[in-house]
Amino acid sequence: AANGASPAASASTAAFPFTFTDSTGTQVTFTEAPKRVISYSPGATEVLFAVGAGPQVIAVDEFSDYPGAAKALPHVQYSKPSPEPALAMKPDLVVMSGRQEGQVPQFRQLGMRVVFLKEPGDVPAVFEQIRNVGRMTGHAEEAAKLVTSLEGRLEKVKATVAAKTDAPVVFYEITPDLFTVSPNSFVGHLLTIAKAKNVVTDTSNAFPQLSVETVLKADPAVILLADGGDDGGQTPEAV
Repeated sequence: AANGASPAASASTAAFPFTFTDSTGTQVTFTEAPKRVISYSPGATEVLFAVGAGPQVIAVDEFSDYPGAAKALPHVQYSKPSPEPALAMKPDLVVMSGRQEGQVPQFRQLGMRVVFLKEPGDVPAVFEQIRNVGRMTGHAEEAAKLVTSLEGRLEKVKATVAAKTDAPVVFYEITPDLFTVSPNSFVGHLLTIAKAKNVVTDTSNAFPQLSVETVLKADPAVILLADGGDDGGQTPEAV
C-alpha cells in the first residue's frame, strides 16, 4: 500500500467495526482488535493462539495447557469463576464457555466485555467459531486460512473412508463411570465422519452414561480413552 501498511494490516483494519451475536444471544461490538484477552475455555484458548491472537491473551483458565505458551500465562478458575481476579487484570475481552454461562451476567455488570461461546456440536460449527474468533481479534485472514486448511484435511479423511464398508463398533470413554458421546456431539460427529459405528445411537443426550452391561453387549472393536494417561489415569490394562 502507498502508506506503507501491509495488506494484512489493511484487511485487519477494514474488518472493524464487527458485531457478533454470542451464544447467549447478546450482540457484542468490536471497533478495534482487543489487546487484553482472558480465555476461560481450553478450546477458545487453542483457537486464539491458532489464529495468531496468542500475544493478545493475558490469562487463561486452569485447564488451558495447549499450546505450550498458554501454560506460562496467569491462570484463572474454570468452574464458577469470580469476576474480581479478571477485573484486576483490566481485560478488554473475556471469552467464556460451558460452565461459566451462569457467571456471564456478573462479569458484564462489572463492565467487562464478555463473549460466551457454546461448545460446538459438530465440525462445521468449529469452523464457524474459528472464523468468528479471528474476526473479533483482528485475525480474520489467518482464521480463514486455518479453516481452509482444516477443511482440506477433512476432505482427505472423507475420501479415505468413502469406500469402507467394514466400520468398527467404537466406544468413546469420557470417564471411568462410562459417560460417553452420542452422535449429537462434536466427538460423536467425528466418529460419524470416520465411518465408525458408535455404541450410542440415541441423539437425545449429547453425553449419556452407559451401564457396563450395555457396553459389553455392544462388544466394541475399538475403545477410545479420553480419560487415559494424565487426563484421568485410566489404562488399556485397567479397562
